[in-house]
Amino acid sequence: MGDIYRQYLAAFEFSEEEVQESLPFWKNVCGLLNVSEEDVRYSLEKWIPQYWDISLKGVRKCIGAYIRELIQFSRLSEFKERGDRIIYCNLPVHPAAVYANKVAGGEQIHISQPDFLLISVIRVLFGKTELMQGKDFSCLNKNGQHCGKNRMRINAQCEGIIAAPTVEWNWGMLCNEGPKTDEYMKCLNMESEGHSVVTMMPHDVKMGVREAQDDRRVAYLSERIAFAQKEISGYTGIVVNKQHIIKAEELYQEYVSKLEEMTRLIYEADPQPVSCNEFTLFSSIQHTPFDTGWQYFLEAIDVFTEEIRERIQRREGRLPAGAPKFACFFTPYCVPWVGQVFESQGINIAYDMYFATSSIQKQCEDDSDIYRIMAKQWLSHPSSVNSGDEANMAIRILKERPVDGVLYGFFSFDCWIEGMHKTTIQIIEESTEIPHYYLEGNFWNDATFTKEGRLSRIQNISYHTRIRQMVRADYGKK
Repeated sequence: MGDIYRQYLAAFEFSEEEVQESLPFWKNVCGLLNVSEEDVRYSLEKWIPQYWDISLKGVRKCIGAYIRELIQFSRLSEFKERGDRIIYCNLPVHPAAVYANKVAGGEQIHISQPDFLLISVIRVLFGKTELMQGKDFSCLNKNGQHCGKNRMRINAQCEGIIAAPTVEWNWGMLCNEGPKTDEYMKCLNMESEGHSVVTMMPHDVKMGVREAQDDRRVAYLSERIAFAQKEISGYTGIVVNKQHIIKAEELYQEYVSKLEEMTRLIYEADPQPVSCNEFTLFSSIQHTPFDTGWQYFLEAIDVFTEEIRERIQRREGRLPAGAPKFACFFTPYCVPWVGQVFESQGINIAYDMYFATSSIQKQCEDDSDIYRIMAKQWLSHPSSVNSGDEANMAIRILKERPVDGVLYGFFSFDCWIEGMHKTTIQIIEESTEIPHYYLEGNFWNDATFTKEGRLSRIQNISYHTRIRQMVRADYGKK
């Protein structure tokens, strides 16, 4: 049957030379994560093919990019022993701000978003939840609606999977439990060696203020980012200057531009050539800096985009032409059966609202101060701003890319995102006349809800959507 570990790497577009070099590290990764040989075989032969279309080379290369980053992450203890510095960050962050440290420090600096990386690989590649459901050192009970990522980080640290960083750069502007988790871990003496730097700003503007155009907000946030970078450089000994940040920003914007083109092609195609599970693999890293950089993802997205074009030319789709299209706030790729069940009910999820703001971000590059540019870009994302501003962004996106419905939910554990969803849906729905639906669940894992438990709700949404389509078609004939 051969070495399944070797087969796994080869299946996800590692060259023979790369397989030889990476194989010992990959086996070590699997051992660290309590992933058995049977788990690897199940992932390759059943789990991934069940939810992702790996006949597409771009998808295989994208999964391979995640694996490469995980292998790099598994070596951080080794790098730390030789004197390298490690910077961790939470989700979400502005990737260019963090990656600039890698540009400046080269191989002396390593960056990682360990909770996102681990939870993505454990859930997406293997469909496992052991680090969240097994022995729980965190005391953050899942029934208390704590974020699965923070629980993952604490448990992984206790299990010795995560090396203590030189410094943790915690962006607490969306996930305010992230900085609290840092403090909690220090109280438990889990990160006694590392330092913590927090970038936050108060959510204290009037509803409806366009924050990216509010000079006081932009100035405040840009100063906080610059101040945080100065602190981090003090801990790492690596000075980050304007040119380093510009280089990181250029690389990031190359990825964002390619993501925008991919999103446009998928949305405009009828029939829709790929599912939401495929495209979310590419979009989910929009707020994630990787130590291996964007190179592998850029290669993957180029191949994937070309494959999308080829399917469009052949008029090859997941569902028949004319099938309803939905937008989703953020497709829960860690619970991949959600998108699949919608598809089985005749509905395409065409794009994610959270990642459809690239065109808005492009308008932020009109400033000579690189920190102000990053601040404006951050304030051009939904959920990072007041609910009125978020609603207006959503309305703009939906008017540019109309759909038959919008799906929200899966963030009941998040006091900020969930609260925004409950307050903005009515505003957006009234302005666009597009029905919005809410599906209760947990984005990071399905331990507290099931496919069977949500099936009737999804079937009702599908039925309602088809009735609306029929009514519109009937009115069109008149």
